[in-house]
Amino acid sequence: MHDTNAVASGHASDGLSDADFEDVADTASNAEYTYASIYGAASADSPAAQDEGGVEVHAAPRIQVTIAAPPRKQRTGPTPRDRQNRVLCHKLHVLSILAAARVRNRWCNNVDLRQKLQDAVPTFIINKIHAIHPRLEPERRERVRMFEAVMHELVDWWSRTYFLDQDICSAAAWRQPCMDILAGAQFAPRTRVDGWVVESAGARAARRSKRMEIAIFPPGDGVDVPTYLRLAPPAESCSPRDLLRLADDRVVSRETSAVLFCATCRALGIPARLVVSVQAPSWSSSGATKRQTEPAAESSDASDAPPVRLRSSRAASADARAAVCPHVDLSAPPTVWVEVFSKPFQRWITVDPVRSLVRATGARGMEPIAADRTNKLLYIMAFEEDGYARDVTARYTRTLNTRVARLRMHGRDSEWWPRVVRALHRPQKLDRDAVEDAELADNVGKEPMPTSVAAFKDHPVYALERHLRRDQVIHPAVRIGTFQGTAVYSRANVINVHSARQWYNEGREVKPNEIPLKWVKARTYTLTSKRIEEQAKADGTESQEPLYSYDQTALYVAPPVRNGVVPRNAFGHIDLFVPSMLPAGGAHIPYNGAAKIAKKLNVDYAEATVGFEFRRFASIPRMQGIVVPKEHEKAILAGYWEAEKEAAEAERIKREERAFGHWKRFIVALTVARRLYEQYGGKPLEPVKAQPEVRQLQDKQELLQPPQDEVRQLRDIPEDHVVEPPVADEELRAIPACSSPPTAADTSRIIPLEEFIGEQAPKRRRIVLRRKQ
Repeated sequence: MHDTNAVASGHASDGLSDADFEDVADTASNAEYTYASIYGAASADSPAAQDEGGVEVHAAPRIQVTIAAPPRKQRTGPTPRDRQNRVLCHKLHVLSILAAARVRNRWCNNVDLRQKLQDAVPTFIINKIHAIHPRLEPERRERVRMFEAVMHELVDWWSRTYFLDQDICSAAAWRQPCMDILAGAQFAPRTRVDGWVVESAGARAARRSKRMEIAIFPPGDGVDVPTYLRLAPPAESCSPRDLLRLADDRVVSRETSAVLFCATCRALGIPARLVVSVQAPSWSSSGATKRQTEPAAESSDASDAPPVRLRSSRAASADARAAVCPHVDLSAPPTVWVEVFSKPFQRWITVDPVRSLVRATGARGMEPIAADRTNKLLYIMAFEEDGYARDVTARYTRTLNTRVARLRMHGRDSEWWPRVVRALHRPQKLDRDAVEDAELADNVGKEPMPTSVAAFKDHPVYALERHLRRDQVIHPAVRIGTFQGTAVYSRANVINVHSARQWYNEGREVKPNEIPLKWVKARTYTLTSKRIEEQAKADGTESQEPLYSYDQTALYVAPPVRNGVVPRNAFGHIDLFVPSMLPAGGAHIPYNGAAKIAKKLNVDYAEATVGFEFRRFASIPRMQGIVVPKEHEKAILAGYWEAEKEAAEAERIKREERAFGHWKRFIVALTVARRLYEQYGGKPLEPVKAQPEVRQLQDKQELLQPPQDEVRQLRDIPEDHVVEPPVADEELRAIPACSSPPTAADTSRIIPLEEFIGEQAPKRRRIVLRRKQ
């Protein structure tokens, strides 16, 4: 629900159908979601599943996402399905805003728009830009000063020329979505919320238009009426033609002013980026309970910015009787701005055309304060003229690893945002990209120390000993600072340690005379370890195990195969947890049936243990193949594949014999059924017109007809053979019992046997039923 005009136009013009977004739009791979239709053609008035919690989205072209939850015990707080829904909404919202920004970045390259904006720029500014050339000014420092002075003059002229409308700015602002709806709050119909208009269920059913619409279900298991939203008419621009019109009117919103300024810089030959701070709903369920009722706090650098010129506000839309979202604070940091590349300085310079700010360092004046609920710094992407984008979040915040990283997706979804960045990043790296990477890395390295104990947890630069896991230790323990009397260490000195058994499972062994770096309580997985722990407690001690680092271990070398004998452990097997544990002179055959072949060839072998499974407090080894001497590997493999071939042939013969037996019983059963009908029916069966279901059976006659050699074998059936109906045949089970003479309705469903199997029917045999003695 954030900048709905941008989202709608992004779907219509560019959308998420490009190949760059295909590998990052898989946002629900680990979640239990049901996608009703994607780009489908469902009707706009289809009823939503009001009795199931979820989110339903329709778009033009239609996008419908239905997330249904099974009935469960009702609860008031958010359910696990609600948390999954919030993660899905967060990802989809981020991708939608990036797609919309990509479209607007493409509009900046419109030839007609560039020509119009270039003609509007004063001539003296253009002349000063052309004067910044090494031939005219050989001094590099002077060219840097001249470029910054020209940018200040261009920004001052822009702020005096283009005016802002407060109503348009509020309607088209790229802000944080309203959390009240996600928390389950209900609004009156025709209320405008973040570019969407609330409507009643009756109005939604009566409307037949194909506008984008959303049905938001409140969290929890209770059966509540969802909030129906439809996309409001565009408040401003949705095509390059609208930008041309706005360039003539010169009354725009804050975001459109940045887009037009970016197009103006590109028209003047200045490399410019369109920078977007993505405003997406919180992926955490705890953010749904927060209400955005307080106005946005003013920025700390608002006093440095000149006053913004406003025009008289226009009339509000007729569809929006009330607006839930607050007015935009034009003195606060923006969500869309511009970066221009200074060729003399070889750096990107931040430019805010609305507040007339030109800063060589982006962090100052562009980062919103933590109390601002309409603007959260999460993801900042800069779109260049060729359509590629870069993640420049590190330039605009000093708390990337402390605060911003916690607001982003983390945990099992921590790799989602890096995949998005890689999809939008330029495949090849330019010289200025390498310089920028070094600059961003330097900004991250200059990040100050956290101001709370909780911020030190999982911090990529600093670490506290209290936050270490069981298998972590600080080595060497060099203190780089203190926080509230506690030693602070570098995260680079935090290493992982394991026990000797764990290192052995990775194919390494502890070096002799090594001192453990850490002692921890032994873990009990099996009954044997539990008995050892109980015995230690009875003796007044505690069972502990030492932990060693990687540097304290060496590669495990297994005893070699000598004189054709494979080394074994105490259980008669050989440990092969990693390929490096294979003994010299041995070969691993990873087939469980190879042991029989080795035994037939009288070759020494040992079963390979490749891991363990823990079930019911017992450690069960997992076996895979055998280890044999290297010189016998080819012979055993040849014998194994030959045995497999013979086994497959035997299975094929058995399957054919089983099929022949079924055919035999089937033909004999049909013969018996025909004779019984003719004997007890009073007259022979006459050919009848096949019914529809019989026609279907006749179509399968070629599949059901047995070969001639099988029919010849059936003629040798003895006369005293007792016939048993085939158990697996469904057609014979449908034959009615012969307790009474068949009627016309019964005989109409029977086909003469000659028509079914032709002239190859066996001769009638006398069936003798013998009673068991």
